[in-house]
Amino acid sequence: NYLLNGYVRNAAGSPFYSGGHLYVNGQPMNNIVIEDSVATIPTYILSNIIADSVVANKVVTVSESALRGANCPYFEFGEDITTIESYAVNEQKQAFTLVCRATTPPSLATDLGKDATIYVPDASVDAYKAASVWSQRASNIFPLSQKP
Repeated sequence: NYLLNGYVRNAAGSPFYSGGHLYVNGQPMNNIVIEDSVATIPTYILSNIIADSVVANKVVTVSESALRGANCPYFEFGEDITTIESYAVNEQKQAFTLVCRATTPPSLATDLGKDATIYVPDASVDAYKAASVWSQRASNIFPLSQKP
C-alpha cells in the first residue's frame, strides 16, 4: 500500500479498506497524519485500520464509513472540520478518544458510539452537548483543557 495524492491506495489503485496496518519501509505506521492538502477523507479509505492515532488537521469532511471499524484509540480533527458523515467513526474495535478542535460542532450524521470520549474547545462544550446527534453523547463531551 502507498500514498497517492494524499489518499491511501493499494497497488491496484483501490482505496485501502481491507484493514490492518499501513507500512512504510517495512515498518507499520502507528501514527497516521493526513496531510494538510487533503480536505476529505474518502469513503472506506481507512476502515478497519490498525493504528495508535489518526490526526487530520485540515480535513473538512470525513466521508461515510471512512474510519469505520478501526482498531485505533485516538482520532483528532482540526478546526476546519464541518462534516462527519454516516458511520465515519463508528464500530471501533476499542474505546477511543475523539478530539474535535472546531469551535462550531460539525454536522454529525450518526452517533459515535458509547465508547467515545470527546474533547472539544472549552468555549464550545455546551454547543456540542446541545448539537444534533452530538447530544446523544453529552455526558462524554469534555473541554480540551481537561484532556490528559
